[in-house]
Amino acid sequence: MTLSRESLIQIALIVTLIGVLVCAGAGIYNAMRLYQDVREARTLITLEQSAEHAYVQYQQAAPEEARQALLAYLDLLRDMSPAGKREYYLDSGLTYARLALLEEKSGSAEKAREYFDNARKAFEDAGWRLYSDQKIREIIARIDRQGPIQ
Repeated sequence: MTLSRESLIQIALIVTLIGVLVCAGAGIYNAMRLYQDVREARTLITLEQSAEHAYVQYQQAAPEEARQALLAYLDLLRDMSPAGKREYYLDSGLTYARLALLEEKSGSAEKAREYFDNARKAFEDAGWRLYSDQKIREIIARIDRQGPIQ
């Protein structure tokens, strides 16, 4: 069986079209993966910058500015970090613990209690077992003596 010139041209065009579609699909897939990677990198950079700002404010600013920075960081964590990740719970726990310490210094025992409870819950969700506010205080003091992780 011999194919006509016209049939051969049609087959060549179909094969070429299939090749173009496969390559375009692969290109789109890779572009989407790259976009996702860039988005994740931006998220991590934003979280890192916010964490650093909150920590510096906690260490150096007046209580109200420190409180606002820590609360803003918690909001960002909730918005940008996937729940269920251990790092999310650890960062949340540390931030709630620092808020509790700020509230204690400000004389707001009820608010401090609420933040300690939130810290304990976050730490437990991360797999830590901390049973007392004193243990949380000790961990925060040890971490804060070491300074921020570079």
